[in-house]
Amino acid sequence: MAVSLINLYNKIKSIDGQQIDLVAGEKGLNNVVRWVHIVEINELTSFLEGNELIFTTGMTIKNNEDLLELVKEIFESKASGLVINTGPYIERIPEEIIDFCNERGFPLFRVPWQVYLGKTMKICAEEINKADQRSMEISAAIQNSFFNPDNHNLYIPILEKYGFQQEWSYCVALVEYVSDNDDNINDFIEKICKNIENSLTFYSVHVKVFSMGNQIAVLFVNQSDSSSYEIMEHIKQRCAVCDRDDIKAYIGIGRNTNSVRCIYKSYRIAHKVVELQKKKQKYNEVMSYRSMGFSKIFLAMEDTEIMHEYYSDVLEPLVRYDILNNTDFTDFLNIYFECGSSVKTTSEKLFLHRNTVNYKLSKIQDILGCDLSDFNTKTELLIALKLKEIL
Repeated sequence: MAVSLINLYNKIKSIDGQQIDLVAGEKGLNNVVRWVHIVEINELTSFLEGNELIFTTGMTIKNNEDLLELVKEIFESKASGLVINTGPYIERIPEEIIDFCNERGFPLFRVPWQVYLGKTMKICAEEINKADQRSMEISAAIQNSFFNPDNHNLYIPILEKYGFQQEWSYCVALVEYVSDNDDNINDFIEKICKNIENSLTFYSVHVKVFSMGNQIAVLFVNQSDSSSYEIMEHIKQRCAVCDRDDIKAYIGIGRNTNSVRCIYKSYRIAHKVVELQKKKQKYNEVMSYRSMGFSKIFLAMEDTEIMHEYYSDVLEPLVRYDILNNTDFTDFLNIYFECGSSVKTTSEKLFLHRNTVNYKLSKIQDILGCDLSDFNTKTELLIALKLKEIL
């Protein structure tokens, strides 16, 4: 977990004896900070991993050009911000450095020499550690709400401790990664999870992101369906930032619930949506429960045995016939319904003669012993075809 730079800045300012001023780069104050480092020479920037808050006294700096070069390298290392300790080595911050940081939205702070820099860094480290602890506790509580929903003591008190109200609205989304090569996939997922987290600082407590095995879970708090979808579209772009062509991301959004006790319901539906995406091989596409039409009724059903029974009674004879005779009547029937039960539209879409379409329809009626012109029959078959996609 990271802490936002603006929060660190406000925390330092609130403590007696700690003086820090923002000099430039105000637009980057929402940057997240994962750790703090001292960098005095350019060579040390190669050890930075990104999202650090950097401190420097300039003790090795000989002139303004050297200082500007150090600032540029720190910025290129994707640091979150820079604190310059002004004093005997750097009397003042040159205007060209201030301009550089303002142009790039790179936060630049000034701390006077009389301030004990070690204490300032300690304050930052303590806040980051607190954020890490808070994140781990929240993530564990949310996972308990997924997998131990009846044991309320495992998650409700912890979530309430961190400001999550019981009767708020909650929605779960999942991103599941599938790869033929599992080497280092956990490291990849952690990297992407941090990437997503960095990009969501604007939403603050309204979105929580954490990894679970080969999945990234996203918990939306008091977000509308459209807002959740918009954020997941944003997250999809962050998921795609990688150099691994062998990894596919399947993305599903559950439904909003009106109680913390029902988070598990949203998680289970999100899991089913992801499984459906995997079955259809629709990777890197966001699928929302709300956008699934009457199929969402089946996703909400816990008793899959009933669905299997219905499917077997209505459609299985046709599916079995296709398997035994190497035909495609089931897929053809689905397309026929998608074309509004129009022979003309179906023939045009499949590039078939109308007589061929009528032959296939007649054959399907013989196999199933039904009348496709009957409304109730068509409804039953449509439901069975939707179940075929889900089961």
